[in-house]
Amino acid sequence: MKRYMLSALSAFAAIVLAIVPTVATAQDKPFQGAAVEAFVEHDGKYAVWGGTGNSTVLGNFSIVVYLHWEGGSVGYAHSIWTAANGDILYTHSDSTTPGGFAIDGGTGRFKNATGSAAVVVIVNSDGTVTVTHDGTISF
Repeated sequence: MKRYMLSALSAFAAIVLAIVPTVATAQDKPFQGAAVEAFVEHDGKYAVWGGTGNSTVLGNFSIVVYLHWEGGSVGYAHSIWTAANGDILYTHSDSTTPGGFAIDGGTGRFKNATGSAAVVVIVNSDGTVTVTHDGTISF
């Protein structure tokens, strides 16, 4: 009896697997680009920077960066990236992401996004900064 039960269960599982569509899994995609950012304000807790840029995944985007100061240096930062279509990507930088940032999800197509990128910051003569990123994202 057990042998027939296992055969029936195996057949049922095979049928279900054949009928149920496979779920698409997120794959790493290159995430590269640059933004020009300028100081906006210091609200007492954060130094706020804002700017615009272009990247391989977002296309044209705007960004707001919140830098939290601890003991005279940046303790951590979090950023809100908004694509032209309104999808939002959240990132953060702290002691676990030296020289870059980690991706914390977002809205729209970035709802469950993950990944990371290295960052290079160049200070421009007008006081703005050019920030380039090079990494991967999955969504």
